[in-house]
Amino acid sequence: MTLQELIEQGFQKQHDLNCSETILKGANDTYRLGLDENAIRLAAGFGGGMGVENACGVVTGMVMALSARYAEERGHTSPEMKDKIKLAIDKFESQYRSTNCFCLKQNHRDEEKGCHELIRSGGRILDEIMKERKDD
Repeated sequence: MTLQELIEQGFQKQHDLNCSETILKGANDTYRLGLDENAIRLAAGFGGGMGVENACGVVTGMVMALSARYAEERGHTSPEMKDKIKLAIDKFESQYRSTNCFCLKQNHRDEEKGCHELIRSGGRILDEIMKERKDD
C-alpha cells in the first residue's frame, strides 16, 4: 500500500494525528523507516504550521521522513537527502504556490475535511520520491 492510499483510507483520523504526524507516522509505516514512537512524537510540534501557521506541517513531515530515509551520518554529509528534500518541496510548492500554512489554509483547507487534500498530496509526493531510492 502506498502512503497516499493509507491517507485516503483515513489514517489521520484513525490515529488522531495532525498533518505533520500523519506524514511522518504514515511514511514510517509505509516505508518501514524504523522510527519508534518517541521519534514520531517529534512531529507533534510541527502540525498547524508549527502551531503558528508558519511552515506547513505536511512539508515538515516530508522533510523528516526524507531525513529518516536518506540522511547518512549528518545533514551536511547527505547530498542525496538534500536533493530529495529540494525535490519534495519544489513539487509541493509548484502545485500549491506556497509552503506557508496560513496561505495554504486560506486557499486549500476544507471546512469538513481540513487539510486532507494537502496531506494526500504530500503522501503522493513522498511515494514518488521514495520509489527513486538508489539502493532499493
